[in-house]
Amino acid sequence: MHDSPALAWPRALLGLAALLVLAAAARDGPRRPGVWFRGDFEQGSLEGWHGDLARPGSAVVVTRPVRRGRHAVRIELAPGDRAADKPRAELKLADKTIERRYGAPGGEVWYGWTDLVFHVRWSEGLDGFVEAWLDGRPFTEGRAHGRNLYGPVANYLRLGFYRGKGVQATQHVYLDEVRLGGSYFAVAP
Repeated sequence: MHDSPALAWPRALLGLAALLVLAAAARDGPRRPGVWFRGDFEQGSLEGWHGDLARPGSAVVVTRPVRRGRHAVRIELAPGDRAADKPRAELKLADKTIERRYGAPGGEVWYGWTDLVFHVRWSEGLDGFVEAWLDGRPFTEGRAHGRNLYGPVANYLRLGFYRGKGVQATQHVYLDEVRLGGSYFAVAP
């Protein structure tokens, strides 16, 4: 059975749209359950982030090196760079509701970027902990327990450099596939 010319064109467009959706899904990777935030820079911009940056070149989306996909971010801190009246170049989440909900006392968050994964229970008491994995292997000897939240203010994620005075080197860090979520599986590389 052959389609009439009037039906062939809409079906061709529908097929093209389906291919574009599949290509976008393959490019972005699978969506995982339990991911609260994904900052992979694949939009070619710093969308989803705010920064404490001394100058426009302090955080730049790049095409090399990348872990996966087409983009990553390079954060640079040079001698004399100051943001928020301190020597720093940092990105932080633009959506503060994630941090308020999960970073408050008693909240647990899993952080993944590069091939590091951190599990943190934020607490003003001894029930707080941090544990970490590097390339899928434990980086800490189990959970390091203790106070890791000072005051009833929610924690916040910052990525980049924050250093003391006197460092006279230009430093770079490249970040890609930053995820926050509710489990190891949600954020692991």
